Amino acid sequence: MVDEAARLVEAPKVGGKVSRCMVVNGDLKSCEPIIIDGIVNGDILCDDSVVLHKGSRVVGKIEAKSILLEGLCEGPLEAERVELSVGSQLTGYIVASKVRVAGSVDGDILARESLEVCESGRVIAYETISEQIITKGYIQGEVTAKELLDIRATATIEGDVQVKELRSEGSGKIFGAISRIDESSESGSIEEEQVLQYG
Repeated sequence: MVDEAARLVEAPKVGGKVSRCMVVNGDLKSCEPIIIDGIVNGDILCDDSVVLHKGSRVVGKIEAKSILLEGLCEGPLEAERVELSVGSQLTGYIVASKVRVAGSVDGDILARESLEVCESGRVIAYETISEQIITKGYIQGEVTAKELLDIRATATIEGDVQVKELRSEGSGKIFGAISRIDESSESGSIEEEQVLQYG
């Protein structure tokens, strides 16, 4: 279920801080949470959470246990959990176990366990891959749901889809080819089914 008010990543109360007036040119490394209100031009490596508040910007790669993006990031994100809030913008790929997008992503997404795209979410990617994808928003590019693709009434996918199980609610749309992943085959063969609009 896509709950627009729910949080996948909780913002830490304490940690190292880059304040609104600060510009950091260089990499950051920390074993405690990092809270960013300013600008960082460099990579961030953190053993805990990284939060980019509204008005913040990072140009570089972020690797952390969890990442909450409310501002802007130009660079890839790698974490266990990644959440993009409404109004956030990412230019770069995401690799994580669980991903929730309410902002915009211009880059590929590999979510090992689950991907939720909220109604305000917008993903422009060459490919989006996860075990389970639930979307109310917009996805452009190839989509692979290894277990389940759940398309809600307000969702639109523009691109080819590979899926094991497909669920649709209301008038959710897919513009492209739908291929079913055949679970009986060890190689995971795909059965082609041409569809221009689903729902």
